Amino acid sequence: MLRLALIPVLLAGAVGCEADGGDEGLLVTRNVAPTGTSCVFTGDETESFFAHGFLTTQLIPAYGPTAYLINPQIKSRITALDTEVDTKTVITTGADIDISFADDSFGTGIDDSLLHFRQLFTAPIEPNGGITDAGFVLLPEDLVSSIAQAAGTNYAIEVITKFTVHGSMSGADVSSQEFTYAVTVADHGLANIFPENASSTATTCAAPSGTTIRTGDPCNIAQDLPIDCCTTTDGGLVCPAGG
Repeated sequence: MLRLALIPVLLAGAVGCEADGGDEGLLVTRNVAPTGTSCVFTGDETESFFAHGFLTTQLIPAYGPTAYLINPQIKSRITALDTEVDTKTVITTGADIDISFADDSFGTGIDDSLLHFRQLFTAPIEPNGGITDAGFVLLPEDLVSSIAQAAGTNYAIEVITKFTVHGSMSGADVSSQEFTYAVTVADHGLANIFPENASSTATTCAAPSGTTIRTGDPCNIAQDLPIDCCTTTDGGLVCPAGG
């Protein structure tokens, strides 16, 4: 189940044009990880991050279709005087996303509209090194379903994503560099499923006594972090176990 909690280097007078040639006004630095057991982000450079993504379809259909959520940390490379902070704050408008696969032979039948698209999101980024943690769906449910259908069973598909964040600053277009991020989409992994045991009922279940339960990613239990699940007597799935 996906739960969203979305909460050009320019000189001081250079307003009104989009930077290029490596001087983009925004810098995407990382995919930040949630803080603790809550889908919360702090917007500072000390945050933990994921260097590589993982999405499991193992929880479908019990928890419905799933998608991969990314939380990019975005830093402003725009400089401003104290009196210019408001006019040089960038308001993001979205990200243009391109999807490919590490195996070039995979995905030839996937609709092109699922591989090249824009996701809309709005977040303010102040000048002079201001940092904002944004959030948007990087791999939509329809794309994940198409990958699963093309892959069959017992698969682990390496998906290469590239995206550029766009925004507006006092009417001027501002963009980030192209950020590359890989995500493995698999029908296994992350979810450890305990079988039905003596404590199970038709609607509830628990892990074996003494087990420390891993609760997964608080923003989306199907991605990035291990989660322990259990099986009810009627074959249902509960994630995390005992929840």
